[in-house]
Amino acid sequence: MTGRPEERRESQRVSLHVPLLFEKGGRSFWSMTEDVSLGGAFLQSFHPPETGERLDVRFHPPVSSRDLRLQVKVVHRRERNKSAFPDEAPSLPAGVGVVFEGVSRDLRDRLADVLFGSTGLAGRKRPGALTGEADETEPLRLLKDPDAIQRVFQCVCRKLVPVHVRHLGGTIAHVSYFTKIESSKRGVRVLAEPIPLQDADPAVRSKVPFLFQFPHQDRWFSFTVKEAPEEVKRPWSFRLPVQLTWREDRRQERYSHELKHPVTVEFPDPFDSNLHRVKNVLDVSFGGLAFKSYPGEEVYPPGTPLEGLTIFASDRFCRATEGVVKHSGLACSHQGEVFRRVGVAFSDRGAPRLTEVPRFKEDEMEEMTRPETILQHLKRVSQSSTKILSGLDHCILFSDGVLRAEKRSEGTEILVTSPHLARSPVGLFQEGDVTYHYLLHGTYHFFVAPTHREDGALKLQMPSRIYKAKRRRVVRVDCNEGRAARLRFVHPVLGHRLTFPLRDLSVRGLAFDCDYTRHLLWKEFFLKDSEIELEGEVHPVGSVEVRSLSLRAAEGGIQEKTCGAEFFDLPCDTEKKISDYIFRKSNPHIVQVASEKIENLWQLFSKSGFLYPSKAAYLSRIKGEVNETWKTLLSGDHDFYKHIVFREGEEELGTASAVQVYENCWLFQHLATTSHPVKLVAKYVILGLAQFLMEHREIKYLITYFRKENSFPRKIYSGFLDSYPLDEQLRFTKFNFLSCDLGGESKEIPPVRLPMRPGRNGILIELAGESDKEIIESCLRKELHPLLIRSRSLHRDSLTLPETSAVFRPKGLFRDRYCLVARDRGELAAFALVENASPGMNLSGLLNTFCVWSMQSDRRSHEIKRILIRAVAGFYRSLGVRTAICLTLEEDPGDYAAVGFRKEKEYICFTSSRKAIKSYYDYVQERFSRFEERKHRSSGELLA
Repeated sequence: MTGRPEERRESQRVSLHVPLLFEKGGRSFWSMTEDVSLGGAFLQSFHPPETGERLDVRFHPPVSSRDLRLQVKVVHRRERNKSAFPDEAPSLPAGVGVVFEGVSRDLRDRLADVLFGSTGLAGRKRPGALTGEADETEPLRLLKDPDAIQRVFQCVCRKLVPVHVRHLGGTIAHVSYFTKIESSKRGVRVLAEPIPLQDADPAVRSKVPFLFQFPHQDRWFSFTVKEAPEEVKRPWSFRLPVQLTWREDRRQERYSHELKHPVTVEFPDPFDSNLHRVKNVLDVSFGGLAFKSYPGEEVYPPGTPLEGLTIFASDRFCRATEGVVKHSGLACSHQGEVFRRVGVAFSDRGAPRLTEVPRFKEDEMEEMTRPETILQHLKRVSQSSTKILSGLDHCILFSDGVLRAEKRSEGTEILVTSPHLARSPVGLFQEGDVTYHYLLHGTYHFFVAPTHREDGALKLQMPSRIYKAKRRRVVRVDCNEGRAARLRFVHPVLGHRLTFPLRDLSVRGLAFDCDYTRHLLWKEFFLKDSEIELEGEVHPVGSVEVRSLSLRAAEGGIQEKTCGAEFFDLPCDTEKKISDYIFRKSNPHIVQVASEKIENLWQLFSKSGFLYPSKAAYLSRIKGEVNETWKTLLSGDHDFYKHIVFREGEEELGTASAVQVYENCWLFQHLATTSHPVKLVAKYVILGLAQFLMEHREIKYLITYFRKENSFPRKIYSGFLDSYPLDEQLRFTKFNFLSCDLGGESKEIPPVRLPMRPGRNGILIELAGESDKEIIESCLRKELHPLLIRSRSLHRDSLTLPETSAVFRPKGLFRDRYCLVARDRGELAAFALVENASPGMNLSGLLNTFCVWSMQSDRRSHEIKRILIRAVAGFYRSLGVRTAICLTLEEDPGDYAAVGFRKEKEYICFTSSRKAIKSYYDYVQERFSRFEERKHRSSGELLA
């Protein structure tokens, strides 16, 4: 009657977050409990074990003296929600529900004591309570001067230095921040932010010691404080320590929050050479790195050798080396995420420093494991004309197979038919495990399935997983038509200049027709002083390395020999010419927009519904200025802007553009298409622009905004995340869009000139100085996801976008970001990032927005924030801007409303690193191909 689901558990479950280890297949994996009862538990895991599996589990309950060892059985799995949009129901942790098996009376009593008893959580202290100082071989020094101690804490508070916290033996290392120093009757106290302890910790009523450690001026300081765990889960304070212990920081310089690109490390699994591991790097130095391991992943104990370590920044190869695991421990981020931090030391100390070279990862393996996903994928394969190659051990059964998915009363039956198999003798194959290979939408797939021969076909059991590998991270085009593309080079042995026709071409390499046995070409040959001829023009390509030699059968039984080669030092001008050639070849309907076609663009935006009423009203006031900006943008080929249209005859049916908005980041915008009865215009516009972004190596990040109620991008992006779960490479963020009209003669918000001198409130508004930028970077680093920091150039040296601004100015356009600060009695109290761009660069004004961040949390902080918001609006007015727009993460717009801003709408921002662009290109191809197949079937039915 109440609508609540029926509770079928026999035992009450207690929310308890405790790290544990479980054994599977002779290997150790780690996890966290979500809740525990006397009969079972839920274990978090990014890679959940299968239902029915049995695991040996070992965990150490809070403040207990002994481990608990249990045998469990998996009874249900919960996959990760990979497409969680902001404002949707919070995604539940992935993992497995398990039941305990064979629990003895003694073990059950101990478990009950931990969960509900009177002795388990009351006062025992775990052995080895605080090991942080005891582990140091270097003797610690003492700082006892009260004034010096206070200066250290003032600097740590002002610069928002992350503070590392351990307690009760340090099962998990936490991160917290000190925010302020206050003098009161109780003495000098330090205000601290909450520590995200686990749910079981507050059950300890007595005060326990916490160890705090933080870096300051090349030293590591530490001290201990006794406090009840319940108190530190909310904002709390402690008395200024009477002494600090410290030691010299002898670590090598580490790059963690300063990393400007996502960094990954790859290596063969040390326990299973058939597995290839890819991990997100937390920090890296000349002598080692640390990577992140998620719940459900393997445990690497100290001393584990890691051979073949390869480091990549985005998709760029950086370094190959050997390493050994030095430490492995649990850590908890400021936001409460628990992960395992694995530290690795490099073996080759004499290797060169990390540098980027133009090389991309190959054969990046991904897996499909969900049964419903596998079934839908195989159905799509059966509806396509994909050829299936079948292999048994080292023998190829056939290469011309076709997969069929046929409905039966008991389910879907998977068959593979082949003319070659039908003609082969019955004894060739009867039953066994067969490997199936095929290429679908440019992606190589394979799986193994138990198979038996039946009526001349192969009948398969449904595979448990399908592997796929991205063969290339760029687009290649066929150059056979017209033979207008050629490669010329000087032979390294014969010394002759040779010319060969190209078979295909990309910005990373090419393939050319050549009898390599006659012309003496081997793998790893360097062909120097090479040139490429495209459409009658000759361009230098520098050195070319031969990477593959292939022999294929052509029509009439003729054998064709082909050499595959990779560019080694391709000049930038030639790369641009190749990219343009590929773009024209692969997108015949996509053309550049001429400046005289501006009115056509307005008509297309209006006809497609892109200009909804509120946006049209906003643009009507600045249409003349927008036209001037577009004339400049469309008058030539710019390095910071790309605008394309899909044209059928003389009619524009779709358009989109991309513009550089931050140092290494571009904005994908203005996607507008009309409905066409046959052509999927949106597909070609998206693919055309994605190809441009993919083939320009300087583009490291891509962002795009869409309104929350816009269903098309929502479906596209959510489906993309379901198909390509790229952790740490993608991010959805919700922004509130607020605006304030600055036009007319209104004196509500007068123009502001900086610096704005303090009034009676004592608040000074001015541009940020160099010392301020360090504090601002620390604040943003604390509040925002690393991907947002990197993509939006929120490092101290790029806050004002010096490189981006410099590429716009020579064209008479501007793209600037100012950093305004509010000082209260000389201290930095709040800051604002104020962006400004030429009108019409983005038609929604998303490049002319600001955001405000407060450094304080007391009552006065709201007053300071409102003063800064008003100053920002006045600053915009002094720049000639007619509408001030705020794009904020804050849910409560009260401070903005008090100044005259009103909330208009909400935007979802999709941020991705370069690594995801090619995957997105493949996904769009695959998704729209389904639409095309559906239309083809529908038209066939209508014709019938």
